[in-house]
Amino acid sequence: MAIRQFSLQSSEPGRRWITDEVVGQALTLGLSMHEYLSRHARMPSENGGARIEISTTQQYILQHLLQGRSDKEIANRLDLSAHTVDYHMRQLRRRFAARNRVQLVNAVQQGDSDFGVLS
Repeated sequence: MAIRQFSLQSSEPGRRWITDEVVGQALTLGLSMHEYLSRHARMPSENGGARIEISTTQQYILQHLLQGRSDKEIANRLDLSAHTVDYHMRQLRRRFAARNRVQLVNAVQQGDSDFGVLS
């Protein structure tokens, strides 16, 4: 397999085609776009757009989360351990493809909230 190489130098001697500063800015822009799209673009779901199935406990936790309560407050109100709430929060972040609780709230509020109850 031949490796193609290209040059960012001008074919004219002594003249640079693209400066290091421009290359750096282009890389920064590309990485910024990638980060933005990976956080905000909706990827086609593996289940063909089906509802996200969550348990009743997870629905209650989401309701409290949407009201701005902390994990400890949620645990107290639902009579659960903080560990149990943390476990369910991790599962919810995984199912909604969120990295943190802010992204989870955004995902639910932006229309990903079409979730059902597991039996």
